[in-house]
Amino acid sequence: MNNILKKSMALLIIMLVVISAMPSAAFGASSPPATAVDTDLTVTGYVSSLNSIAKGAKVNITLNFKYTGSAPFSVGNLDITRLVDSFNNGRIGAPVVDDNDRTKFSVTVSNLEYKGTGNSLKLMLGLQGNYNNETIAISECREYQEPPKSEPTPPNAVPSPQVSITRNEISSPIKANESMVLTLKVKNLGPVTMQSPNVVFNLSDALMLTGTSSSVQLKSIAPGSEETIQVPIKAFEKITNQNQYLEAEVNFRYNNTISVVDGKSSGRVTIPAKVTQEKKSEEEIASPIPNVIIKNFNYGGASIPAGSEFVLGVTLLNTSKTIKVENVVATVQGGTGFSINGSGNTFYFDNIKKRGTVSFSIPLKAAATFENNSQSVSIAVKYEYVDNKKRAPLSAELQVSIPVYQKDQFEIEPPKIPGVGMVGEESSFTMTYTNKGKSLIYNLEASLTGDVTSPNPKQNIGNIEAGKNGSIAFAYTPEKEGENNIKITIRYEDANGQAKKRVFTQTINAEAMMLEEPMPEMPEDIPSDKPAIWPWILGGAIFLFIATIILLKRRKRKKAAAQEAAMWSEWDDKNDAPATAPADQGSGNGEAK
Repeated sequence: MNNILKKSMALLIIMLVVISAMPSAAFGASSPPATAVDTDLTVTGYVSSLNSIAKGAKVNITLNFKYTGSAPFSVGNLDITRLVDSFNNGRIGAPVVDDNDRTKFSVTVSNLEYKGTGNSLKLMLGLQGNYNNETIAISECREYQEPPKSEPTPPNAVPSPQVSITRNEISSPIKANESMVLTLKVKNLGPVTMQSPNVVFNLSDALMLTGTSSSVQLKSIAPGSEETIQVPIKAFEKITNQNQYLEAEVNFRYNNTISVVDGKSSGRVTIPAKVTQEKKSEEEIASPIPNVIIKNFNYGGASIPAGSEFVLGVTLLNTSKTIKVENVVATVQGGTGFSINGSGNTFYFDNIKKRGTVSFSIPLKAAATFENNSQSVSIAVKYEYVDNKKRAPLSAELQVSIPVYQKDQFEIEPPKIPGVGMVGEESSFTMTYTNKGKSLIYNLEASLTGDVTSPNPKQNIGNIEAGKNGSIAFAYTPEKEGENNIKITIRYEDANGQAKKRVFTQTINAEAMMLEEPMPEMPEDIPSDKPAIWPWILGGAIFLFIATIILLKRRKRKKAAAQEAAMWSEWDDKNDAPATAPADQGSGNGEAK
């Protein structure tokens, strides 16, 4: 029994030594061996030297790579090989590593020639003996397409050529009864020849032709060429308009690529003229023409709010010192910026005396959507005057300019900031805004200053459309214990370009931050790279214990069986002995007989 226990204990010790010496892989360790290399390479994008790559075009393509593995990476171990793709030729350059991220690098494949079909660039990437294929789609490729074969279309008809008519320089305006010769140049501006052009002249009312014909036949004029004509003219005895003219109409034939057809074009040149002055006797010399102007006007202030009502007062002045004006009618037009508000727009006056004035007023309303700085109101004045027993009508177009501004209806809700805080602890607040006006609010910006710090103390929100709203958010951290004064400044420009500023202030009482006592650190389980072997040791011990009990029981059974066999053997021996008495007893019995 003792020998069995000793052998069992020796076997258990040997088993423990063997288990402790076994590598962790024998217990199902999942971590990879230290020599494993992750070969993950990803193409993150590319840059093409051409925006459009046609068939036969030479292009350089720079590929951007990202190594996503966990093992150490070096571009020195990189192997890149071209595969059959949509390009011919090409040279692979050396990798260029990103200075800010060593796992990023780029490779330029230069002098690629596009085949005209497909759009793929194929590479075989290798890293430390492991290879994988990458296909990059180049979106700039434009596949070659054979032009469709179509039947020849008949040519389009060429439009009729046009001409330009120019004249020589005239040193002085033509006077009454004066003659001069004009030198005209007729130039063909069209794409085809003007065949057999004929020029017909037409003059204004104070001029006439002095030649024998009112038309001239010219030679054919090729495209871009010109022909010169000498035209003699003379002015009539009376010239009433200083702007006289000569009009030339050119009739011709031309080939429009289909057939020869008729064409026509014309041009006009102006001829300055001196107006004839009528001679009058000294007593018939006309008096200066009386003018009616605006002496002054008033609209009630420096400027008018858009959408508001106001009264425009106007005073008219007769500038003449000798003649009064009569039957004066003034008509007011507000245009698109103003409307007549419940009144007629026409005013009548019997007369305005020499150097005299008349006044009138009219209620107007400015348009609500008006955005300009000013708007004009037109006043048309018609009147008559009598000079040398002759009555003559006159008119004047007068204007007044009225500045209009949009009301500032940009509303900002004051910020709701807690009055208390904690030093060093970040908080935040928001403030909302609404543009209730009818025009844009420009360049809205907000800034936070004071005894706090903020990750974003100045914010540029931009332009706010009419009817839009939004919010502004600030994060802040009190810097000192006690009172912390903060200021929120809002700046913007209204529709009139005026800079506006709104300021909100508040005081925050900050308390010192309470330091919490550190919790005692609990021991942490120490992670091990090897799995626990005690379950195996315990299992081995149980196995040895059970095996020992079974072995002892077998030994005991074997010994009991041997004892039983010996007992039966002894019993059998006794039963097999001869059934006779001893010799001395046998003789005695014989003698007794």
